[in-house]
Amino acid sequence: MRMLAGLLLCCALAIPVWAAERTTSVSMFGSWVNEDTYGEESEFGDLQPLTAWSIIDCRINSRTHLVGVFATDDQDKVVRLRDFRFHWKPKQKMHWLAPWLLEFTGGYFVPPFAREWSVLNPFQVGTVKYSGISDSLVARDNGVQLKLVPLRQFSVTVAMFAADRKGGYTGEWQDNTHRHFYFQTRRPVVYGFVAGASYRFTTRDRTPWALELTRESEQSLYAFELLREDDGDDRDYASQWYVLAERDIRHQTPKQGGNIRLVARFEELRYGQRYVLGCALFLVDGLTVKANYALERFPGERNQKLFLQGIAHFDFSS
Repeated sequence: MRMLAGLLLCCALAIPVWAAERTTSVSMFGSWVNEDTYGEESEFGDLQPLTAWSIIDCRINSRTHLVGVFATDDQDKVVRLRDFRFHWKPKQKMHWLAPWLLEFTGGYFVPPFAREWSVLNPFQVGTVKYSGISDSLVARDNGVQLKLVPLRQFSVTVAMFAADRKGGYTGEWQDNTHRHFYFQTRRPVVYGFVAGASYRFTTRDRTPWALELTRESEQSLYAFELLREDDGDDRDYASQWYVLAERDIRHQTPKQGGNIRLVARFEELRYGQRYVLGCALFLVDGLTVKANYALERFPGERNQKLFLQGIAHFDFSS
């Protein structure tokens, strides 16, 4: 019911803007992921489909757009709505109402904590899978988010969520409607790097914080992220971190095609380590293929995984 109410509200807000400017474009992304594990007790075999993703991004105009994310799980073949969010940026002449407001986001989506979940989607990262840091902690929920720029080159994001959460860390209260608040800051520092910090406050679950350092250009990406969280009432803090490097060995424009990107990642998790090597092939405009090899070392367990991902992208404008 809350999801339906949020959907209706977003549509109501979008209709007058849409009618006023009529510059609509729709981006559709389709993704299909294969995963195979071969370790001490398994053999390398035929790849099986794991998850099929699709994203519909409807850009009503330069300031307003709707995003819907759908996924099909391999177990029951059921299509699930993963995200539905409404983005709105105020006009320059409206800044006297909210002088620092850069963007408003509302709906059902992942809270703004740490790096990958908040600013990226599966089609914009060199690795097939997300980090074991962020996606094991935060959960999708109903909420509102404000991105503010109180000072030049200094952004602040504040958000509040309160509903039945989906996903996230298994030790948390996922099936309650308790409020949880998120705070995030980012600022450019030196040599093209951007530093950021995130914090979540709640009275029932963990109160983690994270630090990030990123340097990104059209041809490369270098990132570091550190997460610390308390492990319950005893205030036993645990740390996780990763380093990520992506670099084009052949750079072409999307329309030219043939771009090749290499990716390497190391993750120090609370339960073990993960090494990832891979590449992404941007064959033609709108078609991408990724291949990742992962080595996981956990206590008493050593697994090797192969991930394959195919991505298709279509644009429609009117």
